[in-house]
Amino acid sequence: ILESVDRLNHLIQPMLTYLSSKQNYKFKSFNIIKTLDDIVMLSKANCKARQIKVKMMNKMDNPMVEGDSKAIGQVFINLLSNAIDAIGDNGGEIKIELINESFLYEGTLIKGVRINIIDNGCGIEADSLKKIFVPYETSKSSQNNVGLGLSIVSKIIQDHSGLIKINSAVNEYTMVSIWLNSSLNKE
Repeated sequence: ILESVDRLNHLIQPMLTYLSSKQNYKFKSFNIIKTLDDIVMLSKANCKARQIKVKMMNKMDNPMVEGDSKAIGQVFINLLSNAIDAIGDNGGEIKIELINESFLYEGTLIKGVRINIIDNGCGIEADSLKKIFVPYETSKSSQNNVGLGLSIVSKIIQDHSGLIKINSAVNEYTMVSIWLNSSLNKE
């Protein structure tokens, strides 16, 4: 019974998060490098078991972003987990690139940070890319997967006035790019 309750809770919690129109975000300035370092550390054992190398390439002079560090952390947990799944058990590589880069948001140029997560896994077909952020759409077959992961990621990024884009080629790579507001915008 406890296992069933735990499994149901695991299924329901993402739905509740997605359906909730108002999040209780706690916006403040935080170091995106530290957040990403913590997430990479959490996935280290899983990557080692699957012979996946994770490389972080920091090209930033200002790693501070404005937002809810826990929500943004959840975004990167989800994206890193997807990259690991895409590579599978045969070994591969995940690159995380961090760059200070301005972006256009609703007609305004925003000083920001761009984070690219690039894996050399199975890639995503063009038809699937078109509906990748649609809730309940998934290419994974699992009783614990309801197809909300990337729609939740997209919602969190939108709630942070950021952007997310995905480029991919089947059997070659997937690159997820996220732009977030730099805390420099507050000065």
